[in-house]
Amino acid sequence: MNGQTKILKDLDNVEFVVLDPMMKKLFPIPDDYVDAVFSFGLLHWSSHPKEIIKECSRVLKSKGIFMTVTQVKRDEETHLTMGDVLLKIIGGNRYYTKSEIKGFLTEAGLTDPTIFLSYMITARKT
Repeated sequence: MNGQTKILKDLDNVEFVVLDPMMKKLFPIPDDYVDAVFSFGLLHWSSHPKEIIKECSRVLKSKGIFMTVTQVKRDEETHLTMGDVLLKIIGGNRYYTKSEIKGFLTEAGLTDPTIFLSYMITARKT
């Protein structure tokens, strides 16, 4: 880019799409179409996290990467936490444990799930 910085939305090969978090309809994107999917703070708001991740996997090309950021509970936190209560008060669904998130990713055909301390989660489509 000749030393110039471009805003992500101005790149030729980047598209932003607003999708239905209630999953009443599939994403209007063809199968195996995108190199990467990034979802920021969506999974804990939707009551359909499995379906969202499956749709993200469907539209990813082989070797594509899925990235998301969402609050994650430790596996041993099976009780209601203050975060769960706050999320319900402001209208969200729930936080998921690391095991649940990894299960959603694996079930959707994504591999190498990694959950970072920052709640960034990545996985790849095989």
